[in-house]
Amino acid sequence: MKHIPIRDQTYDMVNDHLTALLERVIPALDLLHGLPFSSRWTEQPLTLQARGCFQELESVLLRLWSVLRSSGLEFLEPELVTWHHAQKRDPKGLIQRYYRWQEELCRWTSQPEQQSLKLKPVWQDYVLYSLFFSGKTWHETGLYNDHVTPEIELVLRHHLEQTELLFKTDLYQIYTEILQFIAIFIEESIFLPCVAINPALVEAPSTSPWLHFFNILRTHDTWADKIQAYLQVLGSTDSSKEAYV
Repeated sequence: MKHIPIRDQTYDMVNDHLTALLERVIPALDLLHGLPFSSRWTEQPLTLQARGCFQELESVLLRLWSVLRSSGLEFLEPELVTWHHAQKRDPKGLIQRYYRWQEELCRWTSQPEQQSLKLKPVWQDYVLYSLFFSGKTWHETGLYNDHVTPEIELVLRHHLEQTELLFKTDLYQIYTEILQFIAIFIEESIFLPCVAINPALVEAPSTSPWLHFFNILRTHDTWADKIQAYLQVLGSTDSSKEAYV
């Protein structure tokens, strides 16, 4: 949202911005409660932390949207000032939740498996990892084998579509947009740490077919079109355990 002084904000501008943010947060939160065939990933501690961040985002946005609708734009500033001072000391507040998530994500990427996949401590890479993690489930449960039926391929295609939605709903970006919006009213910036991503997507040397697959997805907008590449990487996993090393 472009920075516009409070006096120049209009009801429609604020309402449209809050609505647009909610339309991004709610679908992502729904998926984090049950991404198809990723139930084990959605119950991982880091995923639960991310879910908590999205839930807090949803709660704050709905609260602001409700105040705007019921009381009007003039009541939004005192509401935000009160909220901001309260959440500074709230261990379960919006900011503290993100700080803990980012800290744990950095620890997570320091593990051997994550390092072998060249994963960075950012939301997009954690979502990509869900495909790798779910690949294990496909093999362990016998859902994937040498013969892929049209029905299974359809499920996998849907899985890629849903995962892409999560990938594009960048947690850091949404936090940034919300905090920039709040800063307009409280006249105070809020620091949010993030690990920078190198825009040059040059594949690092690795024997893992998953790393190559991840880099393909990073540069494409429609993941469902990459179903054959997904089947190929799942097939390489089936034939060689080294694909998961």
